[in-house]
This record gives sequence, C-alpha cells and structure tokens, in this order.
Amino acid sequence: MTTLVQSSQRVAHSTSWRNSPVLTVAVLVLLAGFSFYFQIGSTPLFDWDEGAFSEATREMLAGGDYLTTYLNGEYRSAKPILIYWLQAGAAHVFGLNEFAMRLPSAICATLWTLLVFLFLRRVADSSTALAGGIAMIGALQISIIGRAAISDALLNLCITGAMLSIFLHDADRDDDAHPLFGGRNRKQTLWGLSTFVAMGFGTLTKGPIALIIPGVVSLAYFLLRRRWRAYFQLWLNPGGIALFALITLPWFVLQYAAQGQAFIDGFFLKHNVGRFAQAMEGHGGPLWYYLPVIILGMLPFSALLIRPARVLRSALNDELRTFAWLWFWFVFVFFSISGTKLPHYVIYGYTGLFVLMALDHEQIRYPVAYIPPFVFAALCLFLPEILAVAQTSVHDKYSQAMLTGALKEFDLTYRVAAGVATATFAGLALWPRTNAGNNYIFNDARIRMLIAAVALLGLLNFALVPVASRTLQSPVREAAEVIAREKPGPVVFWKFYWPSFLFYHRELVPVRLPRPGETVLLKTYELKYFKTYDLLYEKNGIALARVTSMDRDHYLRMMLE
Repeated sequence: MTTLVQSSQRVAHSTSWRNSPVLTVAVLVLLAGFSFYFQIGSTPLFDWDEGAFSEATREMLAGGDYLTTYLNGEYRSAKPILIYWLQAGAAHVFGLNEFAMRLPSAICATLWTLLVFLFLRRVADSSTALAGGIAMIGALQISIIGRAAISDALLNLCITGAMLSIFLHDADRDDDAHPLFGGRNRKQTLWGLSTFVAMGFGTLTKGPIALIIPGVVSLAYFLLRRRWRAYFQLWLNPGGIALFALITLPWFVLQYAAQGQAFIDGFFLKHNVGRFAQAMEGHGGPLWYYLPVIILGMLPFSALLIRPARVLRSALNDELRTFAWLWFWFVFVFFSISGTKLPHYVIYGYTGLFVLMALDHEQIRYPVAYIPPFVFAALCLFLPEILAVAQTSVHDKYSQAMLTGALKEFDLTYRVAAGVATATFAGLALWPRTNAGNNYIFNDARIRMLIAAVALLGLLNFALVPVASRTLQSPVREAAEVIAREKPGPVVFWKFYWPSFLFYHRELVPVRLPRPGETVLLKTYELKYFKTYDLLYEKNGIALARVTSMDRDHYLRMMLE
C-alpha cells in the first residue's frame, strides 16, 4: 500500500522543543482556548442564527417537549434535534445563558481539531499534525463557528469523523484479515462502524448532507483508485447500517408520528431539496460565491493553499492528497451549484484543505503567505474611516443608524488590537529566512503559523467581535432588560423580529401590528406609522415604544407607498 509515510516529503527536526509532546499539547490547548472559549459568555447572541437556535432550546426547556423544536411558538422544521439536546444539557448545568448555548459548539470544535491532529500524526508525523492543528484553530471561519450557538461545529465534527474513518478503513486494508470479521480485519471493522456512527450523529444534526458528502466523495475516491470492491465492502456493512438506524430512526419516526406531513414538507422538501433547488430567504449568489468566502474564511492561512494547488496534478499519485482534494472539491462544487448559498456551507470541505496545508506547510514562501492577512488587518485598522465614507452612500435608514452607532464603538482597544495585528502580519511578510538553518526558531513554519494565528484571533477577540456585538446585538439585549425593569405590558414585534430578544425576554412575542397600550419592538424609522407613543429605548436603529394611539388611515397610506 502506498501510504503517506512513503509518499510525502518529511522534514526532520532534531531540536527537542520542536518534538516535545507536552509543548505540542500546551500550544494547541492554549490556542483552542483563545479561539473557541475566550469570552463566549460575555457577548450577546447574534441574530439571526444564534438567536433562533438558542430560543428554540429555551422553548424546549420551558415546554418540556424534547422531541419537537419551536421558535416563537411555531413549529421549527429546519434542523434535526441533536444540537438542541446538547444546548439543553449545557443549560441544565450552567443555566440559560450565552455561555451554555455556545459551549457545545466550542467542545465540538475542540474535538474536531483533535480528530484532525491525531489523524495527521498517524498518517504523517508530529510536525505535520501540529501545523494542521494550528491552521484549523487559527482560521477565521473556524474560530467563528467554534464559538457560535449553531449546529455547524457539531456537523463538521461528524462529517470529519466519517471521512477520516473512511480513509483509515481503506488504509488498513492490507492487514491480515480475521475470518470472524467477514473478510475485514479488526481495524477495518472499527473504522467502518465509526463511519456509520459519525454519519448517524451528523444526520441527527443537520440531515442528509452528513450522508451525501461521505457517500459521494468515497465513491469518487474508490473509482479513481480502481477499487470499487472496497467501496461496497465499506458500505455493505450490516453492523454499521444497524448502528446508523439505531441512532437516527427513533427521532425521525417519532417526529413524523408527531408532526405528520408537516415534518416531511418542512424538513425534507423545504429545507433540504428546496434549499438546493432555489435560493431561500434571499440567500443566493453567483457560481463564484465561495471563492472570496474561502480567501477570507481561511485567513490568516489562505496563501498556504498555493503550494497544494500548484502540485495538484502530482497529488493524484498520493492517496491522502487525492482524498483531501476530492473532499474539498465536491463540497465546493455541490454548494456552488446549489440555489441557496451561505458562507458556512463551504466549511464542510475545509478539513480537506487543512490536511493539504499541513502536508505542505514547510514549502510555503513566507512573504507571500502573510500578505493576505496583512491586507485584511490593515483594512480593519482603518475600518472606522472606511465606514464613515461608506455611510454617505447608504440610503437605508436602518443601515444608516447602525453605521452611526458602529462609529461610536471604535475605541482605543480596537485601534490597538488592529494595529498590533497589522504590524505582526507585516513583520511575518517581511522577515526573511536566515542562514541559521532549521535550528533558528523563526525559520520554523509552525512558529510563524502560531504567531499568525494568535494575531488573527487577537484581532477577532479584542476588536471585531466586541464592536459587532455592541453595534448589532447589545441594543436587542438592552431592550429586553428595559422590558424586565419597566414591565410596560404586552410586547409585540412589528414587520421584523429578533429571535435573541425572545431568548432574553423569556416569553413569546407575536409579530403583528401593535394595539394602543402595547409595547412594540421595531426599527426606529418605522415609528412614523404611529400617532403618539412613549419611547422607552432607542439605539442603533432599534426602538422600543409603548403605543398610546395610532392613526390607522396614515398607517394604511404608508403601507401602500
């Protein structure tokens, strides 16, 4: 068998600090803490997705229905149940707060990284494994979903578990087969079973996509390697099929029994077939939609993809590189032709890219590698000035109000964090390799990757996330606090609603035209529809007001304009 040990280029390291298992673990643990856990309970939930997932979990706990999820009292068929169970479990331990809602994602992102690290250490070496771990933890999009109260970190953990198990199932094919295992050796049996278990939990997280990616990629891989019999040996596994059914069928059957055709129409037809067939909720885009997403999402390591792309043809001679490329390209093409496009969809193929990055991390030209994150950090440094200029061409009143509020949030901490990141990336781009050889610490690619990861995460944690949360979400949470303090009576949304408000308000809120005496949460410019009102709270384009009277004729005229 051609293994990565035989086919990939390795770099020998003789210095002890580079091979220290304790130091490797310490680096990854500290970096993961900074990326996935840092202040995850201190910022408000972001709308729409974080607010929707967390509120659905709150309603599950409040209603005691652990089978079906609801959002603002209405049946929510968008996602299966597993992430809500994990969030509910965290809430039982830590209370119903932001930390508990985000903790399952942080843990899943940590386990996801651990899987990749252990996999790379097995098929390559410790240096490659450390490089892969740093690249994953430090990547912009991975850090974001690793701390978000949504299902994608869990789904990526499951997809990665299934995909790596498939590769290892094939990699162990030359071991002596044991007759009690039906022609499979013990290792193959375990990898095969773990494939079905991971797909089962992935299906219970987000549905058929957890089956489609492993199934199609493995088919292409085995056909390309001309081992179609191995494909059927993997998938025609009675034990694995039974485990998959045991994990998934109970909830799907019970959900259909509870909701009937509404479950089929909502989950399968609308949120799976419908999302692929057409753009839903305005989330469309051109075929090249995911190209800029990848460049931004992989920062500060976007340029590390140059080397794997340049040697793509020769990668077909290497089993792991072939598998990793097929993994990424299928996800990229599948979601590029999908009607509905969202930035996090392409992340389902990122693990393949991280494997390729790790394999070639010693071959990267450093000045080129760190130009993209330098440009990004420099743009962030001057973001206040950019937004001030952009504000003059924005005509939407809600967006104008948000920009006005955002410009007030750029404080000294933001400038320092963005400035440090910009200077760090400039230094990495300009610092030449010395003649000291591999024993010189800054000639080590992993050290430079670590510095870049810390710089990017510092920019995210101390600058971008605080400003975004204070601008977009603090007004929603503060409005809920005003309701709790003032107790102004019944509350309604009008023309739009923020799920995170439901989470903080701890009650359902109807979406309709408010009546006199009711309190309404709405966009500030829409207050013009009401004749008289008491303004309770207003910030960044969001207003909370108690309606005292309303000119219905004026309202109808405005609605017709």
